[in-house]
Amino acid sequence: MNINKILFSKVGEVMKNGNSGLNMQQGASQLLSGKKLIYISKPTHGGFIYWKCRELIHTVKKKTKRCARYLDINHDFSRAALVGVPKTSYDPKNNIFYIQMDNEEWAGIASKMMLNISMNILFYLHISFWIYFIYYRMLVNNKNNVFSKWKTDE
Repeated sequence: MNINKILFSKVGEVMKNGNSGLNMQQGASQLLSGKKLIYISKPTHGGFIYWKCRELIHTVKKKTKRCARYLDINHDFSRAALVGVPKTSYDPKNNIFYIQMDNEEWAGIASKMMLNISMNILFYLHISFWIYFIYYRMLVNNKNNVFSKWKTDE
């Protein structure tokens, strides 16, 4: 193969001809002596949409694992689970144990007040809202008049 043809050819033609005529080290050119070195990657399956879906799945996996690793490294959930639990001491007379203890008992007066408001006021407001909402939807959809076609004038 003529070296001038490779040197003055375009990029696509160099790929077609291979790099057997390009400058290489003297030992490598003697070993290969006229063989073409074209590096071909393995064939890839799937089209553009396939690879985008695959990349999306890989990205979602990577980001969720990263979030889980962040939580595992930076947050101590075993300590967070014990918020509001009284400290224990080696001296047994200092330990206070309650059966079914609420955290609100240890959080101060504001938490106790919010607990009382939630139990005595907000709970009943919530229940009454849902009863009203269900009744209103029955009126709007005429569900309270479901047996009217069987009514008699007696």
